[in-house]
Amino acid sequence: MWRTIILSLMLLCAVDAADQTQARKKIDIQDAKVEKQADSVCVSMSIDISSLKIKGASSLILTPIFKSPQDSLELPSVEIMGKKLHIYYLRNKISGTTEVYRRDGNSDQIIPYTTRFPYEPWMDNAMLYMSDSRRKCCVEIIEGDYIIINTKYQKDEKD
Repeated sequence: MWRTIILSLMLLCAVDAADQTQARKKIDIQDAKVEKQADSVCVSMSIDISSLKIKGASSLILTPIFKSPQDSLELPSVEIMGKKLHIYYLRNKISGTTEVYRRDGNSDQIIPYTTRFPYEPWMDNAMLYMSDSRRKCCVEIIEGDYIIINTKYQKDEKD
């Protein structure tokens, strides 16, 4: 009995890991920029989810993370929801993320992302990563990081 339960759980995790890998391949980060402007840092990018497929009661949470060997900073998240979960969200406004989008599977979809935060010296050696986690029926399942760009700042004219 326990053997069957354990094997079922292992199979479920393997399927979810495969879903996560497929999601990473279907998200395209375009025009990613990290700019230091006076005493703040601006991160901007376009997130192309045109090839992404999300089931009705599922979502994908994308969280940019600014990491260095000394420190890290989690930036505001973007959550892409399937139709059923998005209807639930609209009715209840339950989400821990900043921006929520519904994946419309019939069209191209590009999400603009921009955020600004105060500059700190540890950020000079930081890299920008994107953490992705998939949620099914309000339960987070898998997380992973992948690198986007190096943070060689484009300084403004005043620096």
